[in-house]
Amino acid sequence: MVIHERSKPFECDICPKSFGYQNLLKSHRLTAHNLGIPFECEICSKSFGHQYLLKSHRVTAHNLGIPFECEICRKSFGQKSDLKVHISSVHLRAKPFKCDICQKFFGRKSGFESHRNIVHLRSKPFKCDICQKSFGRKHHLKSHINTVHSQMKSFECSICHKSFGQKNHLKVHIMTIHEHSKPFECEICQKSFGLKSNLNRHIETECEIYSMTFGLNEDFCNQSGYAM
Repeated sequence: MVIHERSKPFECDICPKSFGYQNLLKSHRLTAHNLGIPFECEICSKSFGHQYLLKSHRVTAHNLGIPFECEICRKSFGQKSDLKVHISSVHLRAKPFKCDICQKFFGRKSGFESHRNIVHLRSKPFKCDICQKSFGRKHHLKSHINTVHSQMKSFECSICHKSFGQKNHLKVHIMTIHEHSKPFECEICQKSFGLKSNLNRHIETECEIYSMTFGLNEDFCNQSGYAM
């Protein structure tokens, strides 16, 4: 009856969601609303709905119970297979996984599959429930939700205390505002810019003036990679 009629008699008393099975409702209450989470970390007091999540947390956050240590860099891993992959890809620089489309090599199968799905297949499986925008990587979706919808700005400039939603935005801010770095130079007039977007805007708006003044034509801009 649950399968064919899609009956969902088990309703969450906190949010409008309903479920076909009681165990799904229980799992939902644990993960979505943090109710009845029995497994607590004795080090940082963070709680988890399942014991395996607590074990994983202890390994990754506190480096507890990691028996396999790399003899080269002393980094530890919870599984021997992870240690072998680490040595092969990091220290031996082995890249056995080759993309048949662009000939790029990868050290891990997961990295190769992610590259193929996102770059060549244009796969965007991670969809924002709020605005329906899709992303190729889960951390891109998380960053989108934090910066656009939650308007979180976790990255603060230590110089002027301005905050940013993404780490790369903070990095660009420090380079352009405080370090006055201008790595993008116009090949026509040698004027430099801190952002590539500003260089492109300069090319599109001002280079027509320079081309008329100095006799530069559209072929020059096309050869230089600029659009007029």
